[in-house]
Amino acid sequence: LLFQVIILLLPWPIKSIAKAPPHLTKPNCPSNCGNNVTIPFPFGTGENCYFDQRYAIDCKSNKPILRIINLEVLEFFLEKSTMRVNQSVIRSCQDKITEASFVNLEKLPFYFSYHDNIFSGIGCNNLASMSPADHDFILGGCLSICDPRNKTDDDSCNGIGCCKAGVPWALKSFNISIRSINTATSSSSGSQEEGKCKYTFMVEKE
Repeated sequence: LLFQVIILLLPWPIKSIAKAPPHLTKPNCPSNCGNNVTIPFPFGTGENCYFDQRYAIDCKSNKPILRIINLEVLEFFLEKSTMRVNQSVIRSCQDKITEASFVNLEKLPFYFSYHDNIFSGIGCNNLASMSPADHDFILGGCLSICDPRNKTDDDSCNGIGCCKAGVPWALKSFNISIRSINTATSSSSGSQEEGKCKYTFMVEKE
């Protein structure tokens, strides 16, 4: 499973590039990877086509991969100084704590956009949280519960089977944790819900 995440590009003045003519790549450098993704400088694919290694794009099977974090780039938004990337989902199908590391941007001039992304958890009696990559305190998180008497099927993500939380400002790296919890409704949910998988992820706001 993959979800789309927005990464904020700083401090390169890409907004000024957005006002430039349509040819945004360096001379004699490929302008596209695949049919749909235009690669603007300081990013580039090919030797001497990018500003430095932090902006190197590898074109693999017509998919632009940002080399230093090994994520597929889906689109650049010059006017917002952001890019959209694919990121995998963390899944737990056992009733135990599951932890995983997310992409680390600490040494890069990029941030996860707090304005464009949310942190979300899906599943019954699921406590999803995120913490700094090198610390164990909680940056944020949410709780999703299930109650067989409430069969909601809307997209509200209001805590019944799905929850969401904001993303901290200037976030560069974090770990994700999923754990099962006992709630007042868990006993009434029965063992039917216990074996189901739980998910957590950062995702672009709709």
